[in-house]
Amino acid sequence: MVFPVDDPALRDRIVNQILAAQLADNVKASLLGSDGMYHRPPVKKDSKGRSSQAEFMTLALGESKARRSGAGRPNGPTPRWKSPGRPNEEVISNQ
Repeated sequence: MVFPVDDPALRDRIVNQILAAQLADNVKASLLGSDGMYHRPPVKKDSKGRSSQAEFMTLALGESKARRSGAGRPNGPTPRWKSPGRPNEEVISNQ
């Protein structure tokens, strides 16, 4: 599926953060060969292993911590309230 990304900040993140990490992955990457089989790309002996999945998990955890602490939010921490259906359950807003 292909679609335009009009937001410049989002486009920059896709290209420089997501796509760059995927293309640099040398831990779980695989290439489709002309024989129809997937093969691991050659890795240089002196290169450091780079896993895009690990990078994305680290990124997500960092953003999650920032979101919980209120960093980057103009109105402070994430709003919390009690669920009307379950009074003992706390609900976190995804706004």
